[in-house]
Amino acid sequence: MRRSAVVLGLTVTAGAVITVGSGWRAGRPSESMAMVDGQRTAQSRMGATENAGYPESQGPDRDSAGIANVSGRRSIEVNGQRRGADADGPTGLPWLRNFAATAESVAATPGIVERMAQWRTPDESCSVAGYGGLALLADVASGRGAEEVLASFTQGVLVLDAAGKLLASATALECQGSADEIVAIAAGDAHIDGPVIALAVTTGGYRASTTWLVLYRVIGGVVAPVFSGAVEERLEGQTRSGEVRLLPGALEYRAPSGKRTLWTYSAEQGRYGELTLEVTAGA
Repeated sequence: MRRSAVVLGLTVTAGAVITVGSGWRAGRPSESMAMVDGQRTAQSRMGATENAGYPESQGPDRDSAGIANVSGRRSIEVNGQRRGADADGPTGLPWLRNFAATAESVAATPGIVERMAQWRTPDESCSVAGYGGLALLADVASGRGAEEVLASFTQGVLVLDAAGKLLASATALECQGSADEIVAIAAGDAHIDGPVIALAVTTGGYRASTTWLVLYRVIGGVVAPVFSGAVEERLEGQTRSGEVRLLPGALEYRAPSGKRTLWTYSAEQGRYGELTLEVTAGA
């Protein structure tokens, strides 16, 4: 049964969460991706419990992984220049608002792809595999202390504990074109019941490409997507941008098309659900 609530004076009904399937295939570029009925099953395929059959590492090389930690006034290095972080959100994720980042990474390095290869082999047929991956240190698993988060376009997202043991994972994207890129990753507080990983990726080619923002939580040994949506579209030189503004227990999503929707977070379901206007027949 769908649950109704009164938000901003409107009667709304919790709808389906937008999420990414095991192949991260983009839906309509101007809107969010639709959730399938078997979302729980899809999330299980996208993540891994404990080692998930992968060998344990010999421990992370935390000094050479290109890891960025954030505390107080944040700053990151982009193209050799130091940039202060916007107080409204991570510098590398300008589409994400009201996110209290504790760590952020925007500088992809080939060494991350090499490290991740002990669990997942990169797709060498995809040119983006040569661009490198991102890494950061942050508390993303609630109560375990600081974990290491590794991400690359063709290997997905891996979360490792202090000993380098794989705690959880999410699967990789499918290559789509020359514009494919992993843009930035951050960890922090999204004003819900646990830490969140935020990842931005671009898919597509020279003529048309889309940047997606995906929010994850480490839940039950899985790096589970709790929200995803297109935040920037480029078509033949024209660009349209959207944003995700986080609220306590909710978020407002503005698609590149300009359409705005409100989403609330369900701790029970472990994801955001869209709120839609419920119109009574004959009203």
